[in-house]
Amino acid sequence: MNKIMLALCILAVFLSACSSGDSQDQKSEQMGDQKPVLIVDRNDPLHNLADAPFHADVSEAAQIGKLMAQLKQLPPFPKEMVHCPLDNGVSYKLTFKNIDGGNLEAEVTATGCQQVKVGEDNVLWAMEPKGKGFRANLMHVLGMTEQQFDGMMKTD
Repeated sequence: MNKIMLALCILAVFLSACSSGDSQDQKSEQMGDQKPVLIVDRNDPLHNLADAPFHADVSEAAQIGKLMAQLKQLPPFPKEMVHCPLDNGVSYKLTFKNIDGGNLEAEVTATGCQQVKVGEDNVLWAMEPKGKGFRANLMHVLGMTEQQFDGMMKTD
């Protein structure tokens, strides 16, 4: 009888140790130990695209980190009147998830003045040379040429 009780006690200790390990993993996921993710969707409100809708999920932390750093370096869009040539309406919605404990959304205009809208009122300027490589890096991460990014040429 004592051997059975001892075996049951050892089993109970083992099972409680296993379940506490699971709760630690769950707690660390809830506390933000998730990896950063970038979700990209193309918008074409004027239906001018040469290509079908585009969607990408980027999970490489180094690429996401570099894009975030470049985004933070963009200058504000000018307050004075600016003429935006060849704006076909194409834009990309960027959803950065699990960045510094939260999420961030940005809309990148593909053509014209190449603004980047972050939040409701924060409009930045990504046109070169002011953009400091942000658009080129975004195209590289998405595996697109300038013409594919602008929506003028089909992606393969």
